[in-house]
Amino acid sequence: MKATSETTAEIKTHVATTLQLLRQLRDEVRVELHLAGMEARTRWEALEPKLAKAEQAGQKLTETTKQQLHDAVEELKAFKASFVKQLREAKQANKQS
Repeated sequence: MKATSETTAEIKTHVATTLQLLRQLRDEVRVELHLAGMEARTRWEALEPKLAKAEQAGQKLTETTKQQLHDAVEELKAFKASFVKQLREAKQANKQS
């Protein structure tokens, strides 16, 4: 019985940490999104509902939830990296013009 409690506690801790990271990344992207081009905005609009779904799943605290949150965070990290690269390239192109 104790092992189950520890596992549940570990899952709760992991989910809470992952939800915090998910929210932080989401907020960072939102702040910079106004600088993005139409392609990035379209990708964001497709991604944002997935983030909301992952946050809702976080309330259930299951192993499946843990994986869904992990997947959402990884997808958001990839989006942010692509988005930041696009912004940097646009800034460099503007400086060279």
